[in-house]
Amino acid sequence: MRRFRKKIQKKVTDFGTYSCRSSESTSFANDVLCFVACLALAMVFIFSYTSSAQVSATDTVTQGRTNKQVRIQSRWSSALQWMTQRNQNYYSDYFTALSLGVAYQYTDSLSLFAQGGYSQPVSREYQTVRNFGVNDLQLGVNTTPFYKNKYNFAVAATSSLSLPTSTQSQLSSLNAGWSGGLVTITPLQYNFRVMTSHIAILQSFRYETVNAAGTSYNSPYGVSNNATLVWGYQRYFTTVSYGLANFQDYAGTDIGVQSARMSFGATVYSNIRGELYARWRDRILTDNAMFADDTMNLGLLLTMNL
Repeated sequence: MRRFRKKIQKKVTDFGTYSCRSSESTSFANDVLCFVACLALAMVFIFSYTSSAQVSATDTVTQGRTNKQVRIQSRWSSALQWMTQRNQNYYSDYFTALSLGVAYQYTDSLSLFAQGGYSQPVSREYQTVRNFGVNDLQLGVNTTPFYKNKYNFAVAATSSLSLPTSTQSQLSSLNAGWSGGLVTITPLQYNFRVMTSHIAILQSFRYETVNAAGTSYNSPYGVSNNATLVWGYQRYFTTVSYGLANFQDYAGTDIGVQSARMSFGATVYSNIRGELYARWRDRILTDNAMFADDTMNLGLLLTMNL
C-alpha cells in the first residue's frame, strides 16, 4: 500500500490545488467553493503517502538516536508550492502564488494538515481584476485508504475547514467554509491510474449577497465531482481531468460549472516536481464560446517536499 501511495504522490500531488483560481464568468463565491473542493483532493495525495512513508522510518534506528526520537520527528511532513498562471484574456488574471502545507501523522490512518498561501499580480495593472494577498487558511483531516479490494481499488476520506483570511472572502462576508467527502483510487494496466473525488461543501456568510448593491448572491451549498486519469513512466507523468460542480445561491438559483485540465510534468530532483498545465472552466449554461479566451488558463506549478 505504501508503494502504491508513493507512486500516486509523486505523480499527482499538485492536481487541483489551484485549479479553480481564476477570474472567469462566475461569481467569486463559486470560485471559493470550487477551490475548497479541489484542495481536498490535492491534500490527500500531498500528505497521505509522505507522512506514512516517513513514519516507516521508525523501523530503523538512526545512529545516535533512539526509536522514540525518530518516531516523533518523522510524523511531520510539509510541501512548498510556487505557481504562476495566465488567463488567455488579456485583461484578466496574470499572477503568481506561493503556498505552504504542513501535515502531522496523528495515527497510522489519520493525518492533520494546514495550508496557507500568498498571491500577487505579476503587474500592478492586474490588481484591479482580483484582490490579491493572503489566501484563505485551510485546516483539515485526511485518512489513509480505509477500504481496498483485491483489485487494489481504494477509498479514502477527507474533511477541511476554510477560514476567511483572504480579502476576497472577507469582502463576500464569509464566516467559514467546510468541505468533506471521499476520494477513490483505481490502478489500471500500463501505469495508468484513475482517481475520483466526491465532495460536499457548506459555507456560512454574514450576508446573502456578495456586494453591497445586491447584484450577486453568495452560494452556501455545493457539490463537486472530479475524475482524473493519470499516466506515469519513471520520472514523467501526465494527467487529464474533468469536473462537474453544482451550487445553489441564496436566491435559489442552481449554478452548474464544468472544468477540464491537462498537464505534463516531471520529477526534477527527488523532492522537486515541475508541471505545465492548461485548464478550461465555464458555466454549463452560458452564452460564451466553448473555448473563449477568458475561460482558458495556462500555468506552471513547482512543488518541493520539505
